[in-house]
Amino acid sequence: MPCDELRMANALFLAGIPICAILMSPLAGWILEIFNDLRWLFFITGGLPLVWVVIWWFGVEDEPGKAKWLSTAEKKYIQDA
Repeated sequence: MPCDELRMANALFLAGIPICAILMSPLAGWILEIFNDLRWLFFITGGLPLVWVVIWWFGVEDEPGKAKWLSTAEKKYIQDA
């Protein structure tokens, strides 16, 4: 991956940390208010990453050459970088 794109990918990844805190704080309060039990907060906030793992496992390939959702030009661009 070229350096400029790697920097942008890293910046977007790191931007997710404060965005997650901003979004999850009120959501956690809402979950606690609705279910009135701390266990549900852990189940729900722990279950969302597990759903994401399943989506990622079946949707993303190990190598760019195997990815069905990439065009041939994009595959070549990634592999040549």
